[in-house]
Amino acid sequence: MKYAHTFWVITIMWGAILRPTVQAELPPSAYEQMQQKASDVFRINVLQVMKSATDDPHKTEIRLVADVIKVGRSVAKIRAGELITIRYFVTAHPPGWAGPGEVSIPDEGAEVPAFLSSSPDSTDYTPAAGAMTFSTFR
Repeated sequence: MKYAHTFWVITIMWGAILRPTVQAELPPSAYEQMQQKASDVFRINVLQVMKSATDDPHKTEIRLVADVIKVGRSVAKIRAGELITIRYFVTAHPPGWAGPGEVSIPDEGAEVPAFLSSSPDSTDYTPAAGAMTFSTFR
C-alpha cells in the first residue's frame, strides 16, 4: 500500500512538470478537410511581408502581397500573373498553450501553396486551412 501512494505522488509530480510543454494540435485530417474546403487554391510567390502591431500586444497583423503562379481553383476567378493580398493575425501564446497551430508567415521570395478564402466584401484573402494554409501533406 505504501508503494501505491508513492507511485501516485510521482505520477502527479511528473504530470505537473511535463504539463507546460504539452500542446494540443489538430489532427492532419482536420487540416486536409480545411484545405479541401478552401474557396481558392493557388501556388504563390510571396513578394512582400508586412507586420503591424495591434491594440493587443500578443497579436500581430500580417499582410502578404503575392504573385499568383498557378491556380488550382478560384471562386474569385483569379488567374496566374495577378497580384493578391492576404491578411490575417498571428497570436503569441504563452508556453504550454494548447490549441491549433498558428498560420505561418512565409518569407519574402518564397514560393508556396496557398489555401485561401475569398470574401465578397473585400479583395483581400484570408487563410482557409489554419497552420497548413501555406503547406501541403505531400
